[in-house]
Amino acid sequence: MRIKVALLFWLILLVLSSHLSVSAAPIDEWQKLMLDGSTNKFDGQYNIALQSFSKAVALAQKEKLPAKCLPIALCRVAAVEVITNRITKADIHLKRVVDLMKQQKDAGILDPQVSFWAAALSEEYMSNTKPENREICLRHACYLKGLVYGGTHRECLDCLNKLAGYYIDQNKMDKAIHFLTVVQSIMDTKYGKKPDALGETFNILAIKCRLEHKYDQAKQLELAVIKMANESIGDLRAGLPAFYSFLGMNALAQGKAAECTEYFHKALAECSKIRGLKNRKLAAKYVDLLIAPSSLDIHQAKLGVAKTELKHILTMEQMLALSKDSLYAPYTLLADAVICDPSTRTEEYVGYLNNAIAIAELPNSCFAKDIPDLYLRLGLANPIETKFKYLKVAFPKALEAEKDKHGFHATLVLFWWGWQYFKIKNTYLATQKLDTALKQATALPSANRGTLLADVLQTLAQIAWSSNKVEMGQSFANQSANEIQLQKKLNSKLGPDFYHRL
Repeated sequence: MRIKVALLFWLILLVLSSHLSVSAAPIDEWQKLMLDGSTNKFDGQYNIALQSFSKAVALAQKEKLPAKCLPIALCRVAAVEVITNRITKADIHLKRVVDLMKQQKDAGILDPQVSFWAAALSEEYMSNTKPENREICLRHACYLKGLVYGGTHRECLDCLNKLAGYYIDQNKMDKAIHFLTVVQSIMDTKYGKKPDALGETFNILAIKCRLEHKYDQAKQLELAVIKMANESIGDLRAGLPAFYSFLGMNALAQGKAAECTEYFHKALAECSKIRGLKNRKLAAKYVDLLIAPSSLDIHQAKLGVAKTELKHILTMEQMLALSKDSLYAPYTLLADAVICDPSTRTEEYVGYLNNAIAIAELPNSCFAKDIPDLYLRLGLANPIETKFKYLKVAFPKALEAEKDKHGFHATLVLFWWGWQYFKIKNTYLATQKLDTALKQATALPSANRGTLLADVLQTLAQIAWSSNKVEMGQSFANQSANEIQLQKKLNSKLGPDFYHRL
């Protein structure tokens, strides 16, 4: 590997030495120092690399070497200093590099190899994540990229966005907003002005901050969005219902109920002002973005927060009165939140799922593929509270809607159907469904069945033990354990992992 790296650097140095009209000895020595430094840097021998590069700098200053030799050597010195967190020293060399590049550019003699190594130095600055160095390193990286590529180049814009992201993380929102505005201004100059682009960027970043629990940053960004929306003559104004809703959700996540209520009221008031199909569609586009924070709240078991948010989103979608499809996500997520919350009644869960199923079963619905899973979830409703209605109806409909009657999901339906019967102590029907599931799961390829076969076997063991069939139960349990070991070897991530053994 070292030989290949050495050959690579020799090739680079050959390029550096092309078209030179100087005596062989000094340039050969400079090349050797650069190669030694590069090899040692690659091997992590930073002090030795620094010595070699520093000697190359001294040699370039002493001898009449080509103009590119000094800035290249300085770039390499600074790169090692950045890696080893000697930022103050690196900055001294950076200043010299910048001065030399400007001078050589003005004189028309700036070599592309100088720009190459200056770009490499910018990457070293960007890669330094030590907290006390991060801001200055990102700023220097942005400056270098602007010098090398030009201020409108993607490399420069990406770097400025990283700098803005750093300021968001540090809650230095004035600086973050400044650099985000700079980036958008450059984009407008390069590609043409888009009046609402900056507001949309702020809105997306606010949602991102909310997902990362950076509530103060999220609020400041969204307030900036609302200010722009109120001044907008474009589409952004239609987003006001969603923007106020977001502030309410952000407050709710922090336990600020009064602030949440205030913003939700403002959102509904703005929603009532939306006129015309075009504006309703624009408003709905922004409302749809609010689903992500609510989904995360469910995942993080903040069920009360999620239910309040989703009910508010559902109300706004109904006010906007677009297609039924816009109600599908709130209904399904509300069902998720409700079933995880022991304080909620089963009829509420069933109601949300039935509404979602009604949408999925509409002609040409884009949610038709979800029908088997929706009916499966309906079948999981408490059988006693629903008087066994969905136990008898939902599972057959789930199987009827399956395209592959013997596939993984169809077998999963059978497993849950059997489990629900076992819960109400109907071991006859439970065994009947699970036996069918056992045959189908066994026929599935090992890599495609996850823990499904193991879970079926373990449930059959539970049923056998409940009927005092000890040997039969142990046999099922042993087979289940063997299957789990097989799935572990396959590093399977498929569920359902009902018994939490993976």
